[in-house]
Amino acid sequence: LVLNLAGNLQGNRRSRYLEANVQVPRTLLSLTESISTPVPIIHISSVAALGPTAKEYPLPESAPCRPVSLYGKTKQMGEAVFTNSPPSSPVLIVRLPSIYGPGDRCFFDLFRMARAGFFVKLCTRNKAFQLLYRDDFVNLLIELIGLIKQEQSPGFSSEPFRNLPRLSRDCSPRVLNLGHSEVISDEDLASALEQASGRSLRRLFIPRPPVRCAALIERLHEVIAPRPPLFSLSKFHELSQEFWLQDFSICTKLLGPLS
Repeated sequence: LVLNLAGNLQGNRRSRYLEANVQVPRTLLSLTESISTPVPIIHISSVAALGPTAKEYPLPESAPCRPVSLYGKTKQMGEAVFTNSPPSSPVLIVRLPSIYGPGDRCFFDLFRMARAGFFVKLCTRNKAFQLLYRDDFVNLLIELIGLIKQEQSPGFSSEPFRNLPRLSRDCSPRVLNLGHSEVISDEDLASALEQASGRSLRRLFIPRPPVRCAALIERLHEVIAPRPPLFSLSKFHELSQEFWLQDFSICTKLLGPLS
């Protein structure tokens, strides 16, 4: 079994996104097709490929993809590489919500601001989203791999994911939202940061125009910076949306509720 975790979500250069999010899947698929025995592939994608919802309603795997950012559009292109693959390479696309945990620089900035006494809302005053802790993601992934291995025993099947509940006809049956169904608001996140930092936080709202200006400045800075910035126009387009919600009912049916 092959697990593809490669990807890029930083910076503004389209070539960097295409290389990591599209070309890597193409190369991987080409290599696995050269193996005599078909190799099942798990490709890690993102809610960004699915896109936001216009209202507070979780999107199932069968929902049409409407990505709004360069990251999301190239992740959707990466998914298409696999969904258009021949049957000899069975593929399961796993769409994740935002991941947080030790080593994550994005969420580290939130804790750093909390220690300074601030919680900043960008672009919209209210957001609804879902999060998945790093260790929970790893555990869910291990359970999913175990399920696939069981389906392959005693002999290899051309459809190792045949026990996954089938989705609607307008979506591949090889897509799975993997995560926690709990919906989190900006205020929920602010309260959690208050508890973690041990202090009350002052809420600050920054509307879209200055946030976009900051993204444009980062775009110029990227020309001379040694590494791509975390904040970009792609991230600005994502922050401008209020609702990023997935339906995890199939995940719960397969792997059980996440405690």
